[in-house]
Amino acid sequence: MKLYKRIIYYFFGVLLGSVIVYFITSQKKTIFNYLPQERVLGDFKKKEIVFDSTFNQNLKNNFFDNELVVIFSKSIIGKDSCNTYHVEIENSGYFNAKNCIKKVYLTGFTSSK
Repeated sequence: MKLYKRIIYYFFGVLLGSVIVYFITSQKKTIFNYLPQERVLGDFKKKEIVFDSTFNQNLKNNFFDNELVVIFSKSIIGKDSCNTYHVEIENSGYFNAKNCIKKVYLTGFTSSK
């Protein structure tokens, strides 16, 4: 078999495999959280969220619709069973999120406006 036929078969196989993987992952609603910030926010989405009184109702209802940024330099990780993350909401403010085993406690929302 000549080289160009091998290359054609190879690219056909790669294309077919890519299409199959695309359809499998889109059917399962798979999310690839490789970066630390996406892992933390993905963990928040899996757990029950408890807001304190500093959060307004609009912020509670649209919590994950906002652009959330985890600031790891201000976070306390590994001190006890619950990690405390400093999270900023784009153009709104910041708060602390205490990430425990079954719940996430959001406290101390401070508006930046």
